[in-house]
Amino acid sequence: MTFGPASYELFIIAIMGVSGISVGLLAGLRSALLLIPFALAASVVIRVTSALAVWSLSINNLSLEIWAAMSGAIAVGAATRWWRLWRLALTALGIWGVAGFASIAAKYVFGVGEMQHIDSAGQIATALLVIQSDTDDLNALATSPKSGIAFPLMLALGPGGRIFSAFPFLVFLATASLVLWLSLRVTRPISRASVYWSLGIIAIFSLTVPMVRIAAFYVNSHTLMGLGVTILTTGAFLAVRSTSARHEHGWLIAVGALLAVTTRIEGIILVAVILLFFASQIQPSINSRLVLGTGALIAGGGVSWWTGALDSPVIDEFGLQWWWLPVLTLVGTVVLTSPLIDRIRRFLPIALVALLVSLLSAEVWRSPSPLATATAQVPNLIFGEGGWASSAIAFSALTLLTAGAHLSRDYWWFLGISWLGIATIFFSKTFDGSFGRGSFYDSVNRMILHIAPLIVVTSVVCLTELIERARQRKNKAHSVTASA
Repeated sequence: MTFGPASYELFIIAIMGVSGISVGLLAGLRSALLLIPFALAASVVIRVTSALAVWSLSINNLSLEIWAAMSGAIAVGAATRWWRLWRLALTALGIWGVAGFASIAAKYVFGVGEMQHIDSAGQIATALLVIQSDTDDLNALATSPKSGIAFPLMLALGPGGRIFSAFPFLVFLATASLVLWLSLRVTRPISRASVYWSLGIIAIFSLTVPMVRIAAFYVNSHTLMGLGVTILTTGAFLAVRSTSARHEHGWLIAVGALLAVTTRIEGIILVAVILLFFASQIQPSINSRLVLGTGALIAGGGVSWWTGALDSPVIDEFGLQWWWLPVLTLVGTVVLTSPLIDRIRRFLPIALVALLVSLLSAEVWRSPSPLATATAQVPNLIFGEGGWASSAIAFSALTLLTAGAHLSRDYWWFLGISWLGIATIFFSKTFDGSFGRGSFYDSVNRMILHIAPLIVVTSVVCLTELIERARQRKNKAHSVTASA
């Protein structure tokens, strides 16, 4: 075991945990398990915003110092304001510490290697540019229209010019904790026995899927993107299910959205779709409008800032001027939060589905070989070339078999957003002129990781409700037999 680099990475993880949990406490989160994924996302957002600040001020060489100073200031601020929550803070820090040690042990004790390919090399190369931090040409940090800056910025926190090797597994553990918390939250009215059975079944099944195991040590931004999307969706779900959205829901939406749009460029489209889905169901209250508007402004502002600070080629790809993004963000926010569209909000999901179906159908029709285009992902999702085993078949079967079932509206909510996410992933690939190809390394195949946590939650909710129904029927039959 190499103690120097391992100790350094553990120190970085400690800074992330303290600052991220501090933000969570300030945001009003009161669940230790939920604080873990939020802490990771918030610590990444702190890293991104501090880096954008130093780049914008042309003091690139102070990137690490400014990040550490911001993290420390946030921790001190939280400690002075929320010291009465010390039990919750210590519990969350204890869980974070276990996750941190597990991430370090996986790399430095057990020597688990990372899953890499050419895209991973690009992420590492970008991270090394950040580590060197003496270049005045920041265009190299955003040369690919697909790449965001969040993941390589975190990799650049590694020791002695090396990458932060424990980070991918830490992201995976944080995502797993969020899936667990969200599953327990959605199924709260149901007996714990049914919930635990479904969690166990889905967990075992998930571990048989090669892509899930690979995601734990994958040196690429897809798993981090999945965490951002899931945090955003968690905030939207909690806001929709409340009589009026609260400020902690806004924090979840804002942090999740900002993480997603700075991690992958297609995150912009996915975040926009989720916010539209959320906008269709918000309560007619000022708080709900403020939460939606804040999330939209922060997401759009984050994209505008990082593409502008790095002179990203994304804007040129679509033939836009730099000022279009902030203007579109402002106009879109005003429209989505306006009471003038309240009467048509419920039609937004229908319009969104119709638009996606039309765009995808048009892409298939215009292609040289429509059949080949439409079935491009069949080898990956059906025949196992993409590493998904039978999971795609299982989820599709689950959707079809429950089509006429009287399940909860929460299940239908997550099922709808899962399929919308999948359709959005395919749509975002159309900018490359196809739906991908049969290969594990295909972009669309790996982009399914962006929505995979939500698919897991949807499956847990469905299975829990089915098990609970079977249990209730069994108990009713026993009661009838006993009374006879």
